[in-house]
Amino acid sequence: MTMSARWRAAIARVADRPLLAIAIAIATVAATARLASLAIFGVRLGADSYYYLGTAERLLDVGPSAVAHIDLVSAPLYPLSIAVAASVLHLDSIAAAMALQVLAGALTAVLVVRITDRVGRSLVPSAIAGVIAAVDPSFLFWGDYVLSETLFLLAVAFAVDRAMALIRSSRPILDGFVAGIALLVALAARSTALAFAFAIVVALVITFRGDPRRMVEAAAGGALALASVIVAFTVSAGSLPGAAHVDRVVRYVWSAVYMGLEWTEQGRATNGVDLTGGPVDGDHRRAVIEWVSADPMHFFLQMFRKLRTFWSPVLPEFSYRHAALNLAWYVPLYATTLNGLRSIGLRTAEVVVLVLGIAGFTLQAMITFVDYDQRFRLPAELLLIPLASLGARPLYEAVERAWRRRPASERRQAAAGVTEE
Repeated sequence: MTMSARWRAAIARVADRPLLAIAIAIATVAATARLASLAIFGVRLGADSYYYLGTAERLLDVGPSAVAHIDLVSAPLYPLSIAVAASVLHLDSIAAAMALQVLAGALTAVLVVRITDRVGRSLVPSAIAGVIAAVDPSFLFWGDYVLSETLFLLAVAFAVDRAMALIRSSRPILDGFVAGIALLVALAARSTALAFAFAIVVALVITFRGDPRRMVEAAAGGALALASVIVAFTVSAGSLPGAAHVDRVVRYVWSAVYMGLEWTEQGRATNGVDLTGGPVDGDHRRAVIEWVSADPMHFFLQMFRKLRTFWSPVLPEFSYRHAALNLAWYVPLYATTLNGLRSIGLRTAEVVVLVLGIAGFTLQAMITFVDYDQRFRLPAELLLIPLASLGARPLYEAVERAWRRRPASERRQAAAGVTEE
């Protein structure tokens, strides 16, 4: 078979699978948008970027044994992925990070297409969801930074897709294993996935509550995934994860809760962050218990303040232009999401996964703290997109009806790009 014949055969196979054709187109749009953003704005570095780059370079210099020294609460998957990309592509760390993020952005948009298809079983909403994920301004903005957000979005999308696959699976042990790996990858991508991972597990328990056998099989697959990750860590690091690793995670959680108590709305701006770092002795657990016991109402009021800030389209320090652009994007996104939930409700397990995933990210921000640039909202925003595309159905159905009412000759001319004089 000649090369041209192979290409024709490949194109024919894609044409017979419209969802695959949509995914390829969306991946192209997403990658192009990210490359264009990098070309216009360039690579950006935040305070954490130097830690990620330094860790990646140590991994390249020392090898797999350096895994033992990666901080488990500081997005360990991100510097590890940069190191792998730099080694495979023969690039410096910054270029490798950007190549990784262009690829991750494209794959995230493809997974959003697939997730939406699992929820709605319709090509048009799936395509719309993919376009939204490909050009979301927040995703593009943070994709220019050497930060873990873009890889985290991919990990979250992968975890949601695998959880939805497990729901309909005829092989719950195998798909439970893959879903477990996906959740652990999300936790390795960012520690802020903790409540999200718990929410996904709850969604799966709700789904399998009427079928105990499948629940046990799925749980066995998840347990096998956890054991596999522990073995992989032990082999690469040369030692088992021990009490010190667990203690580091527990201390991180309590310090995040303490910072949530200190958090102030005025501290959102870059010119003033009102966090002290906690008690002098470092016992955040004791400090949290004493503070909440002394003033429980403060804890609950803080939760609602952080909820408002987490989902607010605009913040007081935004410029008029920034506020206008955010309103133009988020008001339609939120409105169509609510319409999607109203129209489809919680009738399917896939919708339950999305809703509980969004709730997990929201609740974690309410209990701990809202980042001052709202980037902690990105994964929750990602999970809104399938619901928003389904909620936009009345809009594109109205456009389709208007198109069909036009005379056939006008439709043919419009499709050919011809306009009458």
